[in-house]
Amino acid sequence: MDRKIFRSIAETAAFPVDSIKNLFLVNGDLEAIPDSVFLFRNLKTLNIKGNKICCLPHEIGQLLFLQEILLELKNLKEFNISRNPLTKESLLLVFQMENLENLSISKLRLKKLPPEIGNLNQLSFLSIFCNQIDSLPCSFGNLKKLEVFNAGNNPRIVVCDSFAQIKSLKRMYWVNNKWDSLPKAFEEMVWMNDIYVNGNKFSEEEKERVKSLFTKGRLKIDN
Repeated sequence: MDRKIFRSIAETAAFPVDSIKNLFLVNGDLEAIPDSVFLFRNLKTLNIKGNKICCLPHEIGQLLFLQEILLELKNLKEFNISRNPLTKESLLLVFQMENLENLSISKLRLKKLPPEIGNLNQLSFLSIFCNQIDSLPCSFGNLKKLEVFNAGNNPRIVVCDSFAQIKSLKRMYWVNNKWDSLPKAFEEMVWMNDIYVNGNKFSEEEKERVKSLFTKGRLKIDN
């Protein structure tokens, strides 16, 4: 369906768009989700199978009641579901999307990351910002193409030793994690370009130790 035609239907429909809970846009050769989809603010299910969609835009976060997204996993390269209260089953589908390059699962109140996250070995950007995740699974070391990682605002998150195996990392954010010392794995990652660990509870002595480790790139440790 043409995106302009779909928008016209959405805006002139005889029924209120807020009453629509399930929306099916299947087999339409769409390359992107029509902007007008975001008019249906009470959607619970969005079925976009049989299209050519390769990314889900950040506007998907406007669908606050969305619980299920049905799509072709093999095509998807970018997925942003921050702030969406998706079901556990739908969230687990994310970790089957082996072609994903960009993933944002921020502000979802997550407490665990499943080991299946290690399947996403094409990721270059990952944000788990502002959850309640207590540790990174050992499979995290499989993310060999990861360049940017944001794990800020996950209080006292434990970093697995395999994290140091991600030699592709260039920038990482660990802001406001309530740490009083730097994770041991970081001591091997002296190649990093940008490290943000400000907002933690490091003593002045620990700050000086961290600064002595990372002398090549940019380190932000002071508030």
